[in-house]
Amino acid sequence: MGLNSTSVIKLVDLLCEGTIEGIVSGSKGVYLDETPIKTASGLNNYEDDSVHWDFRLGASNQTRLQGYLEDGTSTVTTINEELGSNYSETLNNSNEVTARDYGAGFVVKQITDSEATSFQILFTIPALFSTAKEGLAKGQLFNASVRIKVRVQSDGKAYSTEYDRTITGIATTEYQIKTPKIELEGNGPWNIKAEKITDGEDDFEISYTDFKDISETTPLSTSRGNRVFWTTLIEKQDLRSAYPYTACVGLSLNTKQFTSLPTRAYLVKGMRVKVPHNSAIRDDGSIDFIGTFDGSLKGATWTTCPVCCFYNMLTDNKHGAGDFISESNLNWVDLYPLAQYANEIITNPDGSEEPRFSINTVIGDQQDAYRVLQDLASVFRGMTYWASNAVQVTADHGNLDKTDISPVHLYSNSNVIDGVFTYSGTSLKTRSTSIRIRYNDPDNFYKSNYIVVEDYNLITKYGYQTKEIVAFGCTSKWQAQRLGRWMMAVEELDQEVVSFTVGLEGVACFPGQVFAIADELRQGTRLAGRVSSATTTSITTDQPVSLPAGTNHKVKVQLPNGTVEEKDVNTTPGSVINIAGTFSQAPDAQAIWSISSSTVTEQKFRCLSIDERGDGTYSITATEFNDSVYNTADTGVDLEYQDITTFDENPKKPTGLNSTYAEIRSNNNTVNRIVWSWSRGTNGSSISFDIRYKTGNGSYTEVTTTRTIFEIDGLASGTLLTFEVRASGPAPLSKKSAWVVGTIRVPEPSQSGGDSGSGDEDTGTTLLPPDPIDVRIQASSKDEVVFRWGIPSTWPGNTADLIAIIRHSSLTDGTGTWANSTLLREVQANTDSAVLPLIEGEYMVKYKDTNGNKSTNETGATINLPDNVPRLLHTNRREDQDSPPFQGQKNQVFYSNEFDALVLDGTDLWDDHTELIDTWGSIDFLGTLNKTGTYFFNSIVDLGGVFSVVFKRILKTRGLFPNDTIDDRATLLDRWTDFDGTLPDETTANMWFRGSNDAPSNDDIILEDSDHLLLEDSDKLLQESTQTYGAWVPMETGRYTARVFQFRVDLSSTTTDQTPLVDELGYELQFENRTESNSMASGAGAKAVTYTQAFYQTPKLGITANNMATGDYYEVTSESRTGFTVTFKNSSGSAVDRTFAYQANGYGAEGS
Repeated sequence: MGLNSTSVIKLVDLLCEGTIEGIVSGSKGVYLDETPIKTASGLNNYEDDSVHWDFRLGASNQTRLQGYLEDGTSTVTTINEELGSNYSETLNNSNEVTARDYGAGFVVKQITDSEATSFQILFTIPALFSTAKEGLAKGQLFNASVRIKVRVQSDGKAYSTEYDRTITGIATTEYQIKTPKIELEGNGPWNIKAEKITDGEDDFEISYTDFKDISETTPLSTSRGNRVFWTTLIEKQDLRSAYPYTACVGLSLNTKQFTSLPTRAYLVKGMRVKVPHNSAIRDDGSIDFIGTFDGSLKGATWTTCPVCCFYNMLTDNKHGAGDFISESNLNWVDLYPLAQYANEIITNPDGSEEPRFSINTVIGDQQDAYRVLQDLASVFRGMTYWASNAVQVTADHGNLDKTDISPVHLYSNSNVIDGVFTYSGTSLKTRSTSIRIRYNDPDNFYKSNYIVVEDYNLITKYGYQTKEIVAFGCTSKWQAQRLGRWMMAVEELDQEVVSFTVGLEGVACFPGQVFAIADELRQGTRLAGRVSSATTTSITTDQPVSLPAGTNHKVKVQLPNGTVEEKDVNTTPGSVINIAGTFSQAPDAQAIWSISSSTVTEQKFRCLSIDERGDGTYSITATEFNDSVYNTADTGVDLEYQDITTFDENPKKPTGLNSTYAEIRSNNNTVNRIVWSWSRGTNGSSISFDIRYKTGNGSYTEVTTTRTIFEIDGLASGTLLTFEVRASGPAPLSKKSAWVVGTIRVPEPSQSGGDSGSGDEDTGTTLLPPDPIDVRIQASSKDEVVFRWGIPSTWPGNTADLIAIIRHSSLTDGTGTWANSTLLREVQANTDSAVLPLIEGEYMVKYKDTNGNKSTNETGATINLPDNVPRLLHTNRREDQDSPPFQGQKNQVFYSNEFDALVLDGTDLWDDHTELIDTWGSIDFLGTLNKTGTYFFNSIVDLGGVFSVVFKRILKTRGLFPNDTIDDRATLLDRWTDFDGTLPDETTANMWFRGSNDAPSNDDIILEDSDHLLLEDSDKLLQESTQTYGAWVPMETGRYTARVFQFRVDLSSTTTDQTPLVDELGYELQFENRTESNSMASGAGAKAVTYTQAFYQTPKLGITANNMATGDYYEVTSESRTGFTVTFKNSSGSAVDRTFAYQANGYGAEGS
C-alpha cells in the first residue's frame, strides 16, 4: 500500500452575535457544499473522521473551541535529525547475518519559550518498505511499519504520552506527517521526546522467517527501509480567544475528502430575545400567548416573532439602537397586540398552518439604523416614528376578533378649517396588476424564489403592470403571497388620498392610525356636527338631525378622554339624539358627533402624515382604509366596500371634453401625444372616470382614473382617435353617467416640433427635468426629518437618470430661494425621500439630469418647530455682527464691504496686473474666483468642563455672479435677457466644528492640521498649539459633547465665476434642563451631598424632610454646582438624624 501525504483544514466560522439558540438538528444543520454532514435519517454523508465540528452559542463566558483555533503566532525550528537509524545487520565472513538492528531510537528537544501554549512536529519518512527475495514476487515492494510516539515532560515530572501512531505502507520518496496540535501543560521549559519504536520482524511484511528457497541468514539491509526524521518543531502561542458574545463553529476537514475548501452554511436558530412573560414558544419559533399579559418580559429565548426581534434591535446596545433608545422609550402595551396578530395561526391554501408573520433572516453588515428598523417593522406591516418623547410603533393590522377597527378620531366639515376635504387620486401607472414577491425558499437551500399575485380583472383592463417586491426575512411562500395580496389591496385603496387642515385636533391622531370622515359633500346630506350639550344618555346637536334611510342607526361621538364611542340610536326628536344604553362619559360641548346606518356610514382613512404649519394648525394627509383588507390579505377574497353616500341618482356626465395635440421628445425620439381634459359635471358624486379609446376601427382600450386629464402617446400621424369618458359614483353601487365622446385625427408632424400640448414637457431637443411635486417634510426624531418628494407621472423621461438636489434656507417666512440656500444632499430622485438633519427653515429640492440640466423651479417645505424644552442659553455668537464683521482667520475668502458679506477671493494679486487700474473689472475679485475658501471663527468656546450641549447653527447665504451686477453691464437695457441676472445656483457654504476635552493651554486660535498659518515668507502667524482636537464634523443642529469647541465655515463653488455670500454666521449654544434627585439619611451632623455629575452652574435645590418632630428644622450651606451640605437640628439647636430627599434642577451634566 503506497503512502500519500494528507493534511487537515481547520477553521472557525464566526456566525453572528450571540447568544443564539443553536444549530438546528446538530450535524443535519451543517452544510458543506450544500450537503449536510448527516442525512435526515442520521446517516453520514462523508467518510468517518473526514469531518469534525464543534460550536459555541455566543455566551459572554463561553469556552474556547479546542483544536480548531489556530490564531496566534508560530515559531518554526528546523531539526532534521533521524530517530534511531535505518534497519541494519551484522555479517560474518561468509556474508551471513549474525545480528539485526531494527533502528529504534529517540531525539529530545526542549521548548524554552514560557509564552508557548502548544506545538506540532513534522516527521519525514524517506524510506518504508520491504522487498521480496524469492518466488514469483521477487524484487517487488511490500509494506513495512514504523511506530512514532511523542512524549512531553514539564516541571520535572514523568513523561506523558501525547501522540502515538503506527504508519504502515510503502514509501520510497519523502512521506511527511504532522502531529495534531499538542497543548503544553504546566510550566516551562518543556522536554519534547520523539521516539521511533520497532517491533522486530513484525514490522516487515517480508520476513526472513518465511523464507523457503533461501537461507534465513541472507542479508536484507538493502531490501528494507524504515527511516524516520524529525524535520521541524512548530511552537505556537495561541491567543486563546473564546470569542465571547459571538456564535461560532469550528470545522476540521480532511483533504482526502475535500480537495478544496467547501462552501459552508449553517441552519441556525438565531438570537435569543426577550418575549412577553406569558409566551410559550412553538416548534416553529412562533409564540402561543397563554393567559393575561401583565406588561413584563421574560428571559431571552429564540423566536421567529418579528415584533420581539424588532424590539431587540431597537433596544439592544451591542448590535442595535440601544445606545439611543432605552426600553423606557417603548410601551409593550402597544406592542403586545402587534405580537398577538403576528403570531395568530393562519390556514394556507394547501391546508398547512403557520403564523401570520414570522422572520428568518441574517443581517450581515452594518446599515443605516432607520433602514434596518423599517425593514424589520415591514415584516409585520409596521412603521416607527417619534412622538411624546418615546418611540411609537404602529402597524397595519386587524383586530384579533375580526371586528372592524374603531376610528381614533372623527373629522367632519364642522372641525376642519373652511370645512373642506380635498380628495385626490393616483396615476394608473402606479397601480400594479401583477406583483412578484421574492422570498427565501427553504426547499431550495434558502435561495431566492418568487410567488406571483395577479388581479385578472385589472390585467384585462390595463395589461400587465408588474411590480417586484422583496419580502424581508420571509422563508414562507404563503407569507409572501399574503404580502402580495395586501400590497395589491392597499394599492387599490391608495387610489384615493384625502388632505385637510385642522386646529389642535391635528394632534388627536398619529401616523398609521385610522380615523373617520363624515363629509357632507360626499355623503350627500349632513350626518355630523358638533355637540351643543350632552348627558350620558342623550346628545343635543348644533342643528336638527334627520336619520338617513336604512336600519341599524348608530351615533359616534368624541368623548373627553379622546376616544370615539359608538351607541345605537333610540330616537332623534329634532336636535336631540337619544341613545340605547349610556356613554362611559358625558360628551363635552363642541365634541364631534356622526350618525351612520345600514345605507350610509363615515369613510375611514389611515393617517400618513401630520405636518405642523407653524400657525397653530396642522395639515393631515391620509389614504382610504377598508376593514376587509386584512381578510383579503389572508384569504384572497375581494375587498368589501361600505356605502358612504346617499346619492341615489347616477352622477352627471363630464362636461367640456377637449383635446390638445403635442409633439414631445422622449429618449431622443419624437412622439405624438393627444391630451384629453374635461370637467366633473354638476354634482359631487363622481369619484372616478371610466375611459375607453380606440384608433380607427380597432378594439377599445379601457382604463379608470380619478383625474380629469388623460394622455395618449405614440399615435401615428393621420390616425383617427375615438375617445369616450363617463363618470363613476362611489362603491359599492358605482353608478355610471352617460358616455361623452370625442374624436381627433392626429396631425402630420410640424417643422417646429409641434404644439406644447399640456405644457408638461419641453418640446425642443432637450427634455428638462420636471419640477418636483408632493414635497413634504416630517420630523422623525428629535434631530432628524424625513423629506419627501414626487416625480410627475406624466414626465416621459427615465426617472433613474434624475438626481435630487436638496438645499436648505434658514428663513422660515417663505422668502427662502434657491440662491440664498445651502447644499445639504444629492440623492437619487426615484428614492422619493431622504433622512436629513432637523434644521429650522425651508428645505428645497430640484432635479438634475445626467447632462446637468436642472428643474425650472424648486419646490420646498418649511419646518418651524417650537422648542418645548427649557434650556439655558450659554452663547449667542454672531461673526457677522462684529465691528468690523468677520474678524477671524481667512483663507481664500474676505469680507466684502460692497455686499456686506463673506465671499470667495479672486485668484490674482494686484502685482500680477500691469494694465491700467481703470480696466480692471473688479478690484475685489481680480482674476477668476477661488472655488473653495475657509473662514475660522474669531474665538473658541470653553465650557470649563466636559458637557453635552445643544448647538443651533446660524447660517444665511445667497449666491452671486460678482461680475454680473448692473454696473458691470455694457449692453443696452432692452437686450438684457434677465434684469436680475443669471441664477447663481452652483454655490454653497457649510459650517463645521470640532471639539476637545482638554483645557486650553494658551490663547492661540487652534487651526486645522498644522495649527498655525504661514505668511508669504513662511513665517508663522501663530504658535503651534498643544490642544488635542477631534475630527472636523458638519455643524448641524444637534447635541454634542466636549469642553472646547472651534468653528469654521467652508465656502465653495463648482465654477470660477460664482461665489456664495455669507450674510449671517454664528451659533447658539444651549444647556439642556437636568434634574437630579435622591433620598438618604442625614446622620447626626452636617451631611455633605455630592451630585453624581456636576451641574454647569449652581442648580435650584429643593429638600423634602421626613420624620420631622415638632420644632425640627434644617440648614443648607455650601451650595455649589457640585453639591451642598445640609444639617438637621431639633428645637434645641442640636444636630439630629433625619431622612430626607432632595431634588436639584439645573443645567448640564459634567463629563456627559
